[in-house]
Amino acid sequence: MGDEKIVIYPEENIDIFSLQLSPEEGFVLSRITGKTNLKELSLLTGIRGEKLKDLVLSLAEKGVIKVEGIEKISAEKRGNDSEITEIERILPSSGKKLVFEEDIINVFVKIRRERLNGFLRVRKGNNWKMVFFMKGNPVYAVSNIPGELLGNLLVAARAISREELERFLKESEAKKLRLGELLVEKGVLSRTLLQKILRKQVELKVIDLLLWNECEKEFTVQKNFDLPFIYELSTGDLLVKALRKKLTNEEITRFIEERLNFYIYPAPDPVFSWGEFELDQKERILVDIIKEKPRLVREVVSLSPLMVLGTYRILTIFIRLGMVVLQEKRLEEENVDIIVEKLKEKLEKLYRDNYFERLVLHESAVGEEVKEAYRREKENYSSSKFPDDERIKELLAKINALLDEAYENLKDQQKRIEYRKSLFSQNKLAFEASIQYEKGELELLREEFRDAYYLFKSARELNPDVPEYLSGAALTGYLYYRGLDDEKASRYLKDFMEIVKKFPHREKVLYHGYIFEKFRGNKEGARRYIQRILEINPENRDALKALKEL
Repeated sequence: MGDEKIVIYPEENIDIFSLQLSPEEGFVLSRITGKTNLKELSLLTGIRGEKLKDLVLSLAEKGVIKVEGIEKISAEKRGNDSEITEIERILPSSGKKLVFEEDIINVFVKIRRERLNGFLRVRKGNNWKMVFFMKGNPVYAVSNIPGELLGNLLVAARAISREELERFLKESEAKKLRLGELLVEKGVLSRTLLQKILRKQVELKVIDLLLWNECEKEFTVQKNFDLPFIYELSTGDLLVKALRKKLTNEEITRFIEERLNFYIYPAPDPVFSWGEFELDQKERILVDIIKEKPRLVREVVSLSPLMVLGTYRILTIFIRLGMVVLQEKRLEEENVDIIVEKLKEKLEKLYRDNYFERLVLHESAVGEEVKEAYRREKENYSSSKFPDDERIKELLAKINALLDEAYENLKDQQKRIEYRKSLFSQNKLAFEASIQYEKGELELLREEFRDAYYLFKSARELNPDVPEYLSGAALTGYLYYRGLDDEKASRYLKDFMEIVKKFPHREKVLYHGYIFEKFRGNKEGARRYIQRILEINPENRDALKALKEL
C-alpha cells in the first residue's frame, strides 16, 4: 500500500506529560497539525521508511493520533531497520525529570544557571512545545502550532504568497524535497538565507513560548542528543527580547517608581554576561552608567540617554534577570572592612603569582589574549567600582601596579618567549621542591626527624613561597634540635606557631599542627587540628584516619 494512502489525524487535548514522549516522537507529532498522509509526513520530518512507520504507530498507541491503512510492524523487523536519518539519532527520553512551579521566564534562567542539557516540554491548553538545550542555551524547538511551520512563517513575512506556498508544497511532495530545499533549488531563497530563516524560526518559537502564562512545564535532563539542525541561541538575549514584549508600561512604571530611592549595583555573580544581549547604542550607554559606580535609581534614570519608559523597561528587565541588584543602602556603608580584607588577599596572591597568573592567563597565551586579559583585570580593579575609602585606594594602587608590571613584561612577543623560558626553569625547581617535600613527609611519619628536617629545608630553599614547606621545616627543626640545641629548637617552635597562625586554612599546615600536638601528648589539641581540617575538606583521608586513631 502506498504511503499516500496511510492517513493520519491528530487527536485533540494531547497530554504530552503523561505520555512521556521521546524527543523524536515529539518532533514527528509537531508536524501532524491536520489531516496528512505518511508520504507528506516523511517530507515534513525527513524521516523515511519503516522508522517513520514505527514512530507513527508508537504515537497511535499512545492515543495522540489516529492512523488508517497501516499494519503494526513486528519488533524483529523494527530492530533490523538500518535506514537512519539525522532526526532518528535523537536518543530516547531518559534521565532525571524536573517539574517547575515558577513562571517560564524563571525556568529558562534556572536552566541557564545550571548549564543543563536536555529538553523542556511545555503545554498550554491544546498547544505544546519542546525546546532542546545544550549548556543552558536553546538549540532547537518543535511545536504543534501550524503558524510556526516554515511555510506559514514565510507567508507571514511576505517572502512568498499563500498561493505560491500551496504550489511549492505540491512540488516538494512530487520531488520528495523539503520545502526549504525546494525554495533553494528554485532560487527563491539562497542557502545562507534559508539557514538564517530556520534559525529565526527556532528563535520565534522560543520567544513565543516565553510569553506564555500559566503553562505546565517539565524538563528532562539528557546529556547527549542529535538534532536535524542546531542553532545555538543565547538564553539571555531571548529573555530580553521576550520581556520587551511581555512587560506592560503599567508594570514597569509601577515597579521602578516604587524603587527610585534604592541604590542599583551590577550583580556580583550574574547568570548571564553583558556581551550576549543585543542592545542598541543608547541601551549600552545605560548599562555603562549602571556598571560605572553605585547610584540611586532616580539618578540612573536622569542620566540615561533613553526616554523614561525605555529606561524603566531596560532596568526592569535586567533586575528581573538578576543582572543588577537593588539595595536600600549603599553596600559599602556596611562592607568596607570586608572589601579591604578581600583586596589584601588579592594583593598577597598577586605577589606570589607569575606574570601570566596575575592576568589570569595560561602560560601559552598570545599577544591578543594578553591585551584582553589586562583590560579585563584593570576594569575589575578600577577605583570607580569601589567605595571612596583611603585604604581601598591604596590597595587598588598596589594591585594595579602589579597588573601593569605583568602587562609590560608580556605584551611584547620576545619578552614573553624569554619569560616562558625562565618560568620553565622555575617550574623545574618547583617540581624538585615538591619531590623533596614528599620525601620529608615520609621521614616525618617514620619519626626520622633529622632526615625530614633536611628534606623540608631543601624544599623550602627551592620554593620558599609554599606554606607547607615552611611549616614542615620549622616543625622538624624543632623536633630535631630539642635536646641538642634548645635555643635553636625554641626559635623553630616560635616560627612554626606563627606559620600555623598565618595559614589557618591550609590543610597540610594544620596537619603539621596535629603532629606537633600529638608528639606533645596533647590529644585534645591534636583533635582540634583534625576537626579544623575536616571542616575545610571532609574528604581528607589523612585527617579521617587520624581521627579514628584519636
